[in-house]
Amino acid sequence: MGLVDVLVDQNEVREGAIHLAQELASAAPLAVKSIRETLRIGLADAVEKATQRELKEQSWLIGTDDAKEGMRAVNERRKGEFTES
Repeated sequence: MGLVDVLVDQNEVREGAIHLAQELASAAPLAVKSIRETLRIGLADAVEKATQRELKEQSWLIGTDDAKEGMRAVNERRKGEFTES
């Protein structure tokens, strides 16, 4: 997503955050609001897409022998023996 702009040492995190906050506070308010909304929408779209993909994958995986073996292994507190089927 490309949100990292600056890296700072751990002991400089507070100062770095204050500097970034001051930059944002001095920027054009409408532009900042627009950028924030765009990022939120992009993030929401990415989460929705990933969730749909996960649903699709889990829907077919749950019917596999490996899924059944995995659940049995967890219940029996042992390492699973998977066969890719």
